[in-house]
Amino acid sequence: MDSGWAQIISALIMIIFGGSSWVGAVIVQRRTRREVREVGRDAALVREQVKNSHNTNLREEQDTRHEQVMRKLSTIESTQRIHGRSIERLTDDVSRLADADLEQSRQAARDRARVDRLTERQKENRNGNNNSGQH
Repeated sequence: MDSGWAQIISALIMIIFGGSSWVGAVIVQRRTRREVREVGRDAALVREQVKNSHNTNLREEQDTRHEQVMRKLSTIESTQRIHGRSIERLTDDVSRLADADLEQSRQAARDRARVDRLTERQKENRNGNNNSGQH
């Protein structure tokens, strides 16, 4: 082979490889631009979703709400302690009333038994007086 032909073939090979590299670079560049535009659109959508649409700082607002909730919770706990003590006192009162009622019921039963005995004696005495007058 002649050195002139070798140079021509070499130049053609370089042009083919160089051209194909250039075409490949253009294709990759176009694809990259398209992907970057898509990422930009996605980022804009995300930004819109997380954008602060009110005038206060969300963290400060959450801290304020947390403090309010903790104060209310403390108030509820305090109220529950007060109610617990009140319930204990009411339970004690009910227990004392139940004991007193039981004692009154027992006394009423004893009183009824005594009245019944007295009534029975009175009947016996009447019958005894009636029988002694008949003889």
